[in-house]
Amino acid sequence: MILRKSLFFIILSIVSLPLFSNTLNSIDETLILTDITYSIDNFDPGAYVDGSQQGFNKYDGGSLEKADKNQRKMYSFSVDFYVNQSIEGKDISLYLGPSDYPYNVYLNGKRIHRNGSYSEIYVSHSYESVDVFLPGEILNYGNEKNTLVFQAYPLFEKAPLTSLTLTSFGNASRLAFNRNFIGVYIIRGASVLSILLFVFFIIYAYIGRFKNLNYIYFAFMCFSFVLAYFEITLNHHSANEVLIKAFSKIGFTWMALIAFYFVTEFTGLFKRNRYRNIIPGAVGLIFTIIFFTRNSKEAIDVIYGPVTQFVFLPIIIINITVLILSVFKYKNKSSIPLLISFFVIVGTAGHDILYIAQNKLPYAYLTAYGFLALVMFIFFTLAISQANISAKAQKDARMLDEKNKRQSLMIDKIRGVSETLTLSSQQIQDGVSSTSEKIEESADENETITEEVFSRVSELKQVITEMENRMQISSEKMPVSIQNQSDAVRDVSHTIHSMNEHLSEILKFADDTKSTADNLASLASDSTKIIKESNNSIIEVSEYSKFIIEILTAIENITEKTSLLSINAAIEAARAGSSGAGFSVVASEIRTLSSASKVQLDSSLQKIEDMQKSIGKSRDLSGEVTESLTGIITNTKLSSEKINSMTNRLNEQRNESASISQAVQSLLNDTRIIRHLSEESQTADTEVARTMGDIRDLFLNITDILSKQREQSSELYQFMAHIQAVVEENLANVEILNSCINES
Repeated sequence: MILRKSLFFIILSIVSLPLFSNTLNSIDETLILTDITYSIDNFDPGAYVDGSQQGFNKYDGGSLEKADKNQRKMYSFSVDFYVNQSIEGKDISLYLGPSDYPYNVYLNGKRIHRNGSYSEIYVSHSYESVDVFLPGEILNYGNEKNTLVFQAYPLFEKAPLTSLTLTSFGNASRLAFNRNFIGVYIIRGASVLSILLFVFFIIYAYIGRFKNLNYIYFAFMCFSFVLAYFEITLNHHSANEVLIKAFSKIGFTWMALIAFYFVTEFTGLFKRNRYRNIIPGAVGLIFTIIFFTRNSKEAIDVIYGPVTQFVFLPIIIINITVLILSVFKYKNKSSIPLLISFFVIVGTAGHDILYIAQNKLPYAYLTAYGFLALVMFIFFTLAISQANISAKAQKDARMLDEKNKRQSLMIDKIRGVSETLTLSSQQIQDGVSSTSEKIEESADENETITEEVFSRVSELKQVITEMENRMQISSEKMPVSIQNQSDAVRDVSHTIHSMNEHLSEILKFADDTKSTADNLASLASDSTKIIKESNNSIIEVSEYSKFIIEILTAIENITEKTSLLSINAAIEAARAGSSGAGFSVVASEIRTLSSASKVQLDSSLQKIEDMQKSIGKSRDLSGEVTESLTGIITNTKLSSEKINSMTNRLNEQRNESASISQAVQSLLNDTRIIRHLSEESQTADTEVARTMGDIRDLFLNITDILSKQREQSSELYQFMAHIQAVVEENLANVEILNSCINES
């Protein structure tokens, strides 16, 4: 009987199980609980959880009623369900989606889960889905029902009850993770990434001296994104929900305003409009102050409604309009990604607004993804722009590298040229120093030689003056003496002829003849003295000509030294290259001057040699005249003696008259010869005087040349000093060039 009853209850249980609603038959099954009832009561957490459900009404899934500000209420949602006996001992969980208020979950009168805070600290909104494990010791299996009570404690929230889903622990965890991954985890990761982007672009903008405002706007847009989703990223059971919500709404407001700044800056439209720079910032500052002065979550939501309508929506419309103009009117293809991202924002925001308008919680808030898409599109746009800049920079870098290589080769060449220039400049400087020393030595020698030449020229002037005076005296006295001698010879000849014709008169004029013989002897003696003086003058002229030859020889040595100096200067100028071109010209002029001086000296030496020959000839003739005059004197003395004894030897004289006549005739011929020689000597003396005048003029020219040479040596020394200064400056420039090359 007992066995029969047992079998009956078992069969009844098996048959009746499908008839019960909210029955979990398989662990792999996902059961959404329905037939939910609810009641609204005064705030009393833990009450009405025994499952009596007295006074409960059927819940249609709609929004909660508006809360009474005078007295806090609580909502108790109750539902019964069954668990098949076959899955006893299996891990069963309750999957709950996000909620907009704090709540407790009770199973068969036992609290198994709590979400949010509803006592001292009010934390209402939970963006995370949860899987609540149902303990096996509390669960009832088979025909025994399980009562699940979801007790909510809202202040002003009206979001509908989230779905209550029974499934296995694994399925519940997977469902919670999938929803949290989309609605929470990605947003938190994006916030971390946004912080990194904010820091990166702030540093990047700082490195660029904040010249590109796009990077600054994008950095603060990332920071605004982090603020906007503080409610998701920083949500926990003990958080200051009012402060976090204020930060979030401020972040949303500024993200929209900064997006406007970025779009206008990026496209260049309205960029220089002063209202564009002032009004959005002023609006953001005003709403920031307003949000921070709100002391409740409800007050913040009240303010955020107008912000959405009068700030957020107009900003999006303006941004889209600006981007459309940029793309289609100004053909800016880089604005296309931004335009797409704003359309994504519009779509995602519309999705969330639609759910909020129905007081429903969406599976995930997609507005965050819209703004995340905007951030990513802006990031990729900037990245692409930066990549293009980087590619261009790499191209420029390659070109610059090639230029640097060419410049390096050029610098190597310049360095080589610089070293060569340094060496050549040093050599030039050494050459210039050596040449300057030689010029100084030459200048000293030239000055000494010039002084000596001046002294010798002065002496030569005196000698020439004395020679001219003596030659003048000689030219004046010799013709007179010779003329007198000729007259005397003619007289003697006439007397002898007269004596031959008038021998008888000889005796009568014996005394006169004796007196005449004495005068003749006296004249012969004077002529001898004059001829000796003339001979001495000629000898002195010969000595002076030797002295002149010595002077000219010294000048010739000076000329040879000057020519040798000019050759050395030309060699040094050739070594100096272009820097010694002026010095080469000077050396050439000195060499030309030396050659001209040598030609003049050779001519002078030739004339002096001719003069010496003439002087020698005159000296020989003077010797002959002297000998002739000596014979005349001797004969005159004999004549005087004979005249003294003429009276005694008159007969003998008659016989000798013929020979006397012949001697007189010979004397007359000799006198004529002497006269002719005297005329030639006078001509030679005139030539000598002219030659000495030429020598004087030559010496004057040499003096002028030496004076000019001294001036030219001074100028040459100054020029060499200038060259040395230029070389020193060149060396300084080479040192600067070397230092620049070494620094580069």
